[in-house]
Amino acid sequence: MTKKQFERKHPGFTVQVLHGPGQKYCARASGDGDLWASVSYCNSEKSALNLLSQHVLAIKARFVLCEQGGRDANTGEVKPMQIHHKIKRSAGGNHSRENLAGVSPETHDFQHHRKK
Repeated sequence: MTKKQFERKHPGFTVQVLHGPGQKYCARASGDGDLWASVSYCNSEKSALNLLSQHVLAIKARFVLCEQGGRDANTGEVKPMQIHHKIKRSAGGNHSRENLAGVSPETHDFQHHRKK
């Protein structure tokens, strides 16, 4: 993943990649003026950005689930949740909070299989 790809996946975020000791890479992401996540000492810039993207998505997922009160966005049931992209990433969707919804595994499975 490149910086440009990261910023396209996470609109509103900026990413900074630093070279650490021993040719290792560190990366950090900021959004709305706040530091959201950082990773240290990866072997390549690509792996640092991939790992950072996973961390930022996990943080966004926690926000979304908290905003929903732990309830399925479609059914309102309180169940274990998964994060669903309203617009699939393959269809141009991104990891913005507006494009994420917490849904139960059953709802998630239904949403992906009903469109086939």
